[in-house]
Amino acid sequence: MFTDIKLLVSSDVSDTNEVLHIPSLDRREWKNISAASFFVPERSFESIVKVFKFLGCRLMDGRPGYEFILLVGNETWQPNSRVVKCRKLWGAIKFNGIDIPEEVRFPEVCLEDAKGLKFYGGARLTCDLYDIAVKVLFAERASYIVAVPKGLDLDDLLINGWSGKLQSDIELVKFVSSRKGLVLKRFGDFDDPEGGFIAIGDPEVIAELKGGA
Repeated sequence: MFTDIKLLVSSDVSDTNEVLHIPSLDRREWKNISAASFFVPERSFESIVKVFKFLGCRLMDGRPGYEFILLVGNETWQPNSRVVKCRKLWGAIKFNGIDIPEEVRFPEVCLEDAKGLKFYGGARLTCDLYDIAVKVLFAERASYIVAVPKGLDLDDLLINGWSGKLQSDIELVKFVSSRKGLVLKRFGDFDDPEGGFIAIGDPEVIAELKGGA
């Protein structure tokens, strides 16, 4: 099932590499932050689910005290309207046909600006929600999945929000990596011949995740 998944690894994303380059990351302060890309030669929904399930099995086998959290936010400012305020984040996602069970959601956060509103939220992922989580990744560009120790307080992440672009979301990467976690970002849009995930974070966890792949 997983034999066609390919792997590229970078031990330090502050250096030029094939996986992810974040030149603004200060490695003197943060030491090395590693990254790996896991991908298949297609970018369909089914193939991305397959890659994520592979990563889920690999990570949870090595770190049973970890959990996956889906982080979702608005990429652009939303109108400051009654409908937007009523639906908020999860209601808008459900309106678009994706229902995240209420019992796994974190309380969502609203950021208000002269330009409008942005909502951010998180949801704990059990194995039966992996397919739904990938649907969200396709539908909402400002979304990530993070692998972190169970019970980690993510309030600061939600309050500060994120853009959905790894090179811009340095504080999110630092926060997760410093707690021995990983940030997973889906890639494979438009004319990309391949699809999968970039995993970025703690070098030790990246090493475990790539295993013998």
